[in-house]
Amino acid sequence: MGGSDILGTGIRAEIYHWTGTSWEGQSAPPKPVAGVLTSVSCATENDCVAAGTSVTGQGVSDDGILDTWNGKEWSHQAAWLGGGGALSKVSCTPAGFCVAVGYGGGRSNGWRQVIFTRAVPDGRWHEPSPRTELRDTLYGVSCVSSSFCIAVGAGDTVHGGLRTRAVIESWNGQSWHRQQVSMPPRSSLGSVSCASTTSCVATGQLFARGPVGKPEGLLVERWNGNHWTGERAPSRSGFELPGVACVTGAGCVAVGAQGDVAGLRELVERSPEG
Repeated sequence: MGGSDILGTGIRAEIYHWTGTSWEGQSAPPKPVAGVLTSVSCATENDCVAAGTSVTGQGVSDDGILDTWNGKEWSHQAAWLGGGGALSKVSCTPAGFCVAVGYGGGRSNGWRQVIFTRAVPDGRWHEPSPRTELRDTLYGVSCVSSSFCIAVGAGDTVHGGLRTRAVIESWNGQSWHRQQVSMPPRSSLGSVSCASTTSCVATGQLFARGPVGKPEGLLVERWNGNHWTGERAPSRSGFELPGVACVTGAGCVAVGAQGDVAGLRELVERSPEG
């Protein structure tokens, strides 16, 4: 999953699958524009969704992509984000309920959070009651069932600028609600993983003061079914953990990078179950 050259933009969506012994490339569905796929989630071996962004000839993010695998081939579907934006992450449950999150509607009116759900059993994507007053960018989502999902990101966001405060949204099967969590200023949550309705971990960054906001620390929040609690994180500067995965009884593993461009190195952190 990723991108390479198409339409002279230098970008084309690519998809690979694991055969049990090796990785093999698959034909991504044809698109009228260039595209980048950034996330994938499978309900079953015959039902997968890949999310991403179409890109204009100038290399600017345009609208969302929701490509679906039916066990034989991939099909393409565009997701209208209001004239710009991107889909960051998708999460599907074994029953086939899926949620894709990102941002959109920007350019002239300001960016807002975007959430698409794929209902069961009709299989269609919907954007339930867009909350256009929320100037959020959502980077991560994790669903346990059709009645429990968590999405994370940053609120009051100026795209490409300072992310001012991390936010958490929860889905109860009917609607999305902002979680009342005490978050530090100049923070962002980039990933979340839920092992159950009573066990989730979200990871992100704390930023230094300034117009750009260099990463200066790690933000980790844990959900116990009743409330979110901040956890002590390793004290390292200039690093981020944009991916986290949790399994009941086995704890969590978060991955990312540390350092500047010249000295960048991969980083893995493990948290015990608790």
